[in-house]
Amino acid sequence: MILISILGVSAEEEKKDEKKKNVITSVEKNIRDMPKFWTRAERYNVEGHESKLIWVNESIYDEIIFDSSKAKFVATWRPYFLTFVNAKYDTSNRHRNAVIGLADHYNGSIQVAVSNSVLDEKLSLAYDITTDLSEGPISFYINTDGMVYYFNSKNYTVEDMSDWIDRKKFESSPYKFKCPPLVGEYTIYWAYAKKDVRKYYIDNIQPYIKPYLLKFKISYVEDLDPEDVANIKPHQKVNRQILFILTVIFYILEFIWGLIFPEDKTKQVKKKSAIGGSKKKKTAEKEDEPKSEDKKKGKREKIE
Repeated sequence: MILISILGVSAEEEKKDEKKKNVITSVEKNIRDMPKFWTRAERYNVEGHESKLIWVNESIYDEIIFDSSKAKFVATWRPYFLTFVNAKYDTSNRHRNAVIGLADHYNGSIQVAVSNSVLDEKLSLAYDITTDLSEGPISFYINTDGMVYYFNSKNYTVEDMSDWIDRKKFESSPYKFKCPPLVGEYTIYWAYAKKDVRKYYIDNIQPYIKPYLLKFKISYVEDLDPEDVANIKPHQKVNRQILFILTVIFYILEFIWGLIFPEDKTKQVKKKSAIGGSKKKKTAEKEDEPKSEDKKKGKREKIE
């Protein structure tokens, strides 16, 4: 019986090991599916790539958009429309034809590019993309002056994207900033901290708070209409919720500290008012004036 139980345990462990081997990680899935659904990274320097969709990874971004070694924006002769995707999810891959169609539409006047949020982490974190993009891609328009504009729409069609660019609707985007370099060796830890805090909050705390925010329609810290992205920055409401909770915690701790270590009011020294002090000096001087006159009169009387 003991031998049979040991053999049974070993068989279960072998099955678990086989399952682990068969599990495809997010990185592996993106390596496999990125060329399949989108494009290959090496095609950026092939002749005629200007009218095609290209994959801008970290090294290519450093070469053709922002040179980190010189801290210089180098894409000064043509705008870019850069879309971040996660090829693991169909929510990103289903927009493939529209983005490729946008490249055909502009035929090189605007370089349409795609980047992978998992494989090109230093690039995606530079654009403050800290979610896994399971809800869909995030895009930015980069003009020749080095300004970046967030594509504040979920309508990924050639007509909507080109209209947003051609009619300069990007100028009214709620989220715009200077074109950033890749996240550096040390600054990446700050980006990781933001990513981890947001993920922990969304996974573990937000599900308990969100129903009440929606119930009482507190629009300042919650998206009442998730589809309305026209006037909302990415992560804006999540950031506000986290800051609000941290502020409440701070005031609670400050209150508890005040109860445990109350201030000793007897040791507080009353500060004399500079205005009051000057008034007292002036009144004292006025009171002294007649006394000095009386002394002078007394001296005169003695002399007489």
